[in-house]
Amino acid sequence: MPHILIRQAEPADAALILRFITDLAVYEKAEDEVVATVLDIQRSLFSEGANAHA
Repeated sequence: MPHILIRQAEPADAALILRFITDLAVYEKAEDEVVATVLDIQRSLFSEGANAHA
């Protein structure tokens, strides 16, 4: 069985998080709805007073 590691996301993960969001949007046929950038993800999840957490 492969080893699985679950950890908190870090700012360096922002591009991967955006890819997950985009991949889901493609699957849901809503790719045009994704307007976020890597910087948006970093700000939303990792800045002072972030309004979401990963």
